[in-house]
Amino acid sequence: MRRFLLLLLGFILISLLAYICYINTKDSFQHTIKKEKIIQSEGSPSTDLRIPEDKEEKITLEPNITLSDSKTVVNIVKSVIKEQKVLAKKKPLVTLPFSCKKEFRKILHHKKIYFSYNNTQIKRSSYRLLNTFARIAKKCPKSRVIIEGYTDSRGKKAYNRKLSRQRAKAVKRYLVHKGIAPRRLKTKGYGEAHPIATNRTKKGRRLNRRIEFKIKGFKK
Repeated sequence: MRRFLLLLLGFILISLLAYICYINTKDSFQHTIKKEKIIQSEGSPSTDLRIPEDKEEKITLEPNITLSDSKTVVNIVKSVIKEQKVLAKKKPLVTLPFSCKKEFRKILHHKKIYFSYNNTQIKRSSYRLLNTFARIAKKCPKSRVIIEGYTDSRGKKAYNRKLSRQRAKAVKRYLVHKGIAPRRLKTKGYGEAHPIATNRTKKGRRLNRRIEFKIKGFKK
């Protein structure tokens, strides 16, 4: 009987020791798993990535990029995508076509090309208008221009018609010099016909010594 009790007591002690060893081993294993793992790329500074417990998937990051940095990158990408969608919904800017007829009318409505008395020399004050006219004509290659010359009523009618034609040709030469093809320019001289002001005053005669343009080649 005593022998049996000793055997039983020995068995209990062995079982107890085995159980204690098992508990210690389990705690040590769990403690190791709970430790924070550090993933560091080769040859780069220390880069920390905290992996939660029970996470088995493998996460690979570029050098010097932490988990918080990757979240920031994702947020930036989402923001850019959202901005692109907003821009895509906006209507594109529409460039209005260049209106040749409107541009010609704008510069010629109030201004004219003027000359001194009995002279075919264009006044310097008219150079700016002619330069603008040439610039618009270049943008409107289908346009055709009739250059009409006029004089005041002093002098003989035949002489005035000749003088008016010479003034129209002087304007044509200026525009050709600015790059307008000669075939697009036609000249006419009307002398003292069609006055726009009275010829009884100095100011009126100055206004009548002029060049007018007629633009052709536009659809009505």
